[in-house]
Amino acid sequence: DGSASVALLRLDGKALAAQVVLYCGRMAYTWKTAYDAAHEKHSPGAVLVDRLSEQLFAGDIDAIESCSPEGGFMASLWSGRRRTLDLLVDLSGRRSLTFRLVAMAVRGYAEAKAARRRLRGWIAARRAAKPVAGTQSDKAA
Repeated sequence: DGSASVALLRLDGKALAAQVVLYCGRMAYTWKTAYDAAHEKHSPGAVLVDRLSEQLFAGDIDAIESCSPEGGFMASLWSGRRRTLDLLVDLSGRRSLTFRLVAMAVRGYAEAKAARRRLRGWIAARRAAKPVAGTQSDKAA
């Protein structure tokens, strides 16, 4: 029904990069980009996104959301990111066991990511506070 497409960047008929795009009204969501690693030094994914953006804005699209996490590849191409969230909804009328298990898995994954982020910050802070051998503070000791 026109609510999704796959854009391809080709060279001599061979796909170098692909971009899945979802559409809702006058908004486009660039959900997933893939590229041929044999051509990565030419940034085919970035070239495709650039060309695709031009085509989308030349048509009926007013805004594009990358659906990319903060600090991801797309953040280096576009600014003005909107906050995006995931929503898990059970439409069955009653909470099924499957829904509860999926909800627990999603919550556990989010909590594990947050714990990893905190641990990385703690490790970085400890490394920054640790004196480097041969520095002035090390010699004074």
